[in-house]
Amino acid sequence: MNLLTIKTMNDGSIIRSLLNYETENEALCAFYNELAYAVASPDIKGVMVELITDDGYVKKCERYNKPVEESEGEEE
Repeated sequence: MNLLTIKTMNDGSIIRSLLNYETENEALCAFYNELAYAVASPDIKGVMVELITDDGYVKKCERYNKPVEESEGEEE
């Protein structure tokens, strides 16, 4: 099972990775670990993680973008 991760950093850079795992369970653990890390990291603006079979079928996909925080003193 393959894990594709695309992280968008606060500085606008993109970090991509594609890793292979022996079992679907190992890949699923890594999937949620990457998602949790991205949510907790102050340096990451958004993340997309996918579990993909060797045949190219997407088994699971999650996208997360942090909400934009408003600065104090800004009025709309």
